[in-house]
Amino acid sequence: MGGAGGDKYEQVTGDTTYRSYVDSCASYLATHNLSRPGTTGFYDLVNPPVLAWGAGNLYAYGEAREDSVWKYRGWKRANRVKGWVDSDPAIMSNEEWAVSGGAVAWGLLESYFRVNVGEESLWVETYATLMDTVADPGDWENAANGWYALGHKRVQRSTGDPYWGARHQWLTDYLLAFDTDDDGGIQGNPADTDTMDHAWIAAYLGFMCLDPLIEEDTEVALAGAGAPAAPVTLLPNRPNPFNPSTEIAFTLREPARVRLGVFDAAGRLVARVADGDYPAGRHAFFWDGRGRGGSPSPSGVYFCRLDAGRWTSTRKMVLLR
Repeated sequence: MGGAGGDKYEQVTGDTTYRSYVDSCASYLATHNLSRPGTTGFYDLVNPPVLAWGAGNLYAYGEAREDSVWKYRGWKRANRVKGWVDSDPAIMSNEEWAVSGGAVAWGLLESYFRVNVGEESLWVETYATLMDTVADPGDWENAANGWYALGHKRVQRSTGDPYWGARHQWLTDYLLAFDTDDDGGIQGNPADTDTMDHAWIAAYLGFMCLDPLIEEDTEVALAGAGAPAAPVTLLPNRPNPFNPSTEIAFTLREPARVRLGVFDAAGRLVARVADGDYPAGRHAFFWDGRGRGGSPSPSGVYFCRLDAGRWTSTRKMVLLR
């Protein structure tokens, strides 16, 4: 998975042997771009998800290595893809080669919307439902479904809506069912036999389907043992629904730079609740239901978003006047 995958390998194993190779992948992504001259040709269909995939990886690895150029180039490429989606929303359900609209959702949310936070909610509301729920039959159908699974999971993390997590779980179970000989590998096309496994599609299954679920199971186990579930955890606001104010709290396992904001359903920043460096532990703030200008916000759905380094969490809140 390029930069992000290489970083994950190093984190888990502590082995820096392949860092130079991963750096070369990031440099390639940062110095090569893709175009989209039309809407129906092979490259018109494949380049948006591939460029979004590259943008998400480049931004993540740039953040891990504290390389502002890589982060900027990742954002810049994602900005190009976002423009393509705005002019041709069908990109979100296109499947070509071994990618699909799920790669577009994942890539944009991991790069462009890491910077343009205030636009995220509206974009997700507008385009996420255009993602297919399952790929059409094709030569690399299972790979396309892997991307749809990851796209749905990333939307769940953005919105907090369990519907998207259920779609991710269903696609994971669907793909695992193709491993009929229990060797960990799956084929690219459901019509192929289980002796025709593809290692890279099995890697997709691991990264896009199993890894997010394993992370969630680990968080539950750690929480049950009395340890923090993750380096940063955004807790449910209380009360919810609320009027006129609600407590918004988060926990940190270690000191971190934190930005905590309230956004309306259109993705506009309503209030900045916290912005600074905080020590480990629990931190609680109250939002009084007012916008940045001091005026009371109307009844409706709002989203509280916490950003701490590479970790992002969003929860839905309801204000009832």
